[in-house]
Formats: sequence, structure tokens, C-alpha cells
Amino acid sequence: MKGKIIVIISVIVVVIGIIIGTILLLRKEDKKEITELEYLYFSYSNGYAMNSNIYYHLEKKGDNYLATIKPYEVPEEKKLEINVATNFVDKVLKVLNNYNVSSWDGFAKYDKDVLDGDSFTMHIKCINGDYISANGYMQYPENYREVENELDKIFMELYNRKTGGSL
Repeated sequence: MKGKIIVIISVIVVVIGIIIGTILLLRKEDKKEITELEYLYFSYSNGYAMNSNIYYHLEKKGDNYLATIKPYEVPEEKKLEINVATNFVDKVLKVLNNYNVSSWDGFAKYDKDVLDGDSFTMHIKCINGDYISANGYMQYPENYREVENELDKIFMELYNRKTGGSL
């Protein structure tokens, strides 16, 4: 009797191990690395006051990248457009990949019960043709706030360094 129980428990442990291993393997395969950007567009708003939208745009222009930065409460005509070095783009890619932003593709959720909430939009196109699109209104994909905060740091550090501002 004891022998049968040990065999049954062993079989259950092996089956559970196989299931967990399969789940972990599938999750690993879901994490698709974002490589060489053709462009990135990330915008969000936190209010409906004038100039409350924020956006960051990176676009490959030949061998260089052009960054466009429009901070909170800065009018469109005062946005910064500047060529950036590869290491700047590498910092952005690191954030996108650390938080598995490729898994956001197709995210489109909206809380229709909120009248004056926050929204976001992200579009990414890679040189290899991969495309990621996500947007939401008071609904966000996994790790959204971390990505927003880290992209804010990267882009606003450049903005403040180039404009002398301290937003």
C-alpha cells in the first residue's frame, strides 16, 4: 500500500513538473525582443488641460535617429527635435525589452465609465518589419507605469540637458 502511494505521489510530482516547465517555456517564447527600431511613438495624457499631453517619438533617418520630445505643459511649438546617438536608442530598447513591451501588441482597453481619465498610445516598428501597437484609456498593460516612468527619465533628461529646463 505504501509503495503504491509513493508511486502515485511521484507520478503527480512529475506531471506537475512537466506542466510548470511547459508554462515557463511558453512564457519565455512569448517574450519577443524588440530590435533595431525604425520608429517609436509613445504618448500619454494625464488631464484635459491645454498642453497636458506628453509624447516621445524616435525615428530612424538614414544612419541617425531623430528624437521628438513634447513634455507636459509645453506647447507643441516648443517641442524639442534633436538627433540622438545610438546609446540613447539602446537605453530605450533596454526599457522596452526589460518590461516585455512586445507582449503589449494588440492591447486596446478602455474604461468607459471614466469621463476625464488618462490615456496612452504606443506604436513601435522595427527594421525587420515587426510592429507593436497598444493603447488604452484608464486601462494599462502589465508594467505600463514602469515603462512610462523609465521612458520619462530617458527622454526628459535629454530635453532638460538641451533646453536648460528642469521640468
